[in-house]
Amino acid sequence: MSAFLTRATRYAISRTRLGEAASKIGDFCHHFYYSFSERTPEKDKQRLKFYLFKYHHIIEKGLALPKPNLCFGQPKIINLIEKSESYVKKYGHDKIIDSIKKTIIEYLAFHEKQGATLPEKFERKLLDFSAQANSNCIGGLRPVVKSEMNNLTPQEFNDFVRCRYSVRNFSNEPVDENLIFTAIETATYAPSVCNRQSWHVHYYSEKNTIRNILYHQNGNAGFADTIDKLLIITGDTRAFTENESNQIFVDGGLFSMNLILALHSAGLGSCALNTSYSYLKEHSVKKIARIPNSERLIMMLAVGHTKQNFDVAASPRKPKYDFFTTHNY
Repeated sequence: MSAFLTRATRYAISRTRLGEAASKIGDFCHHFYYSFSERTPEKDKQRLKFYLFKYHHIIEKGLALPKPNLCFGQPKIINLIEKSESYVKKYGHDKIIDSIKKTIIEYLAFHEKQGATLPEKFERKLLDFSAQANSNCIGGLRPVVKSEMNNLTPQEFNDFVRCRYSVRNFSNEPVDENLIFTAIETATYAPSVCNRQSWHVHYYSEKNTIRNILYHQNGNAGFADTIDKLLIITGDTRAFTENESNQIFVDGGLFSMNLILALHSAGLGSCALNTSYSYLKEHSVKKIARIPNSERLIMMLAVGHTKQNFDVAASPRKPKYDFFTTHNY
């Protein structure tokens, strides 16, 4: 009997490892198929738009350095302009084009202020492209006064974060969807690689739909029926290149935490629900939730009003020295 159990255990482990390997292959194939190529990003509108965000932000970052190199980034800027013109030709004028033009104008202004001479042909290309720019758009640099960042003391922020809990006991009060929409807008100020903002939020308010989706998530037992709204945060693989397969989860996680805190600031409770699926199961859940296949699931987020009094898991935290190392050399 013990020998049989050993064989059965080994077989189960083997199947688990094979299943995990198959999922990793699925992850690789998904990223390989949907990610954009640096050489040919024009495969579709979204890939090209993410490409423009990436290279536009490279110029912005260059201008924001303490001492930008004179005439920096010329090949990248020429390429950005050519890809922008291709975008306009295929898909029409968009806000991203206005932002790029404004950044090009600031690039020109920086060199004029420095008394630097740009190559004539290069400068002409920049001037022609940035003509008729919309000065009211966001792009280039934004001046910041330090005092505007001092809107919370460390203790106030500490108190705010420490009273944020994962709620599994919501009230019957319906959530005004405008509170959620405002929180989503606030969350967009999370950092993302080269400002590509690959995240997407799928919003569900119909009870049967929420129930059907949560049936395939194993962390909501006992409180699923109290959830008033459900959000699924995803990342769009088309925002990334071949070496950035993990970045979709980093950016999506940063956005999700911002969203959780924004909901908390609105007086709402939330609970992050993991989407740690095999690749095939993730595909099935996306189909049920009507999520495009180019996206990857980051997490589900249960949302509702809290009761006046309720219990939460105490969730003790590790002391910081368990996960903090000083390197003084």
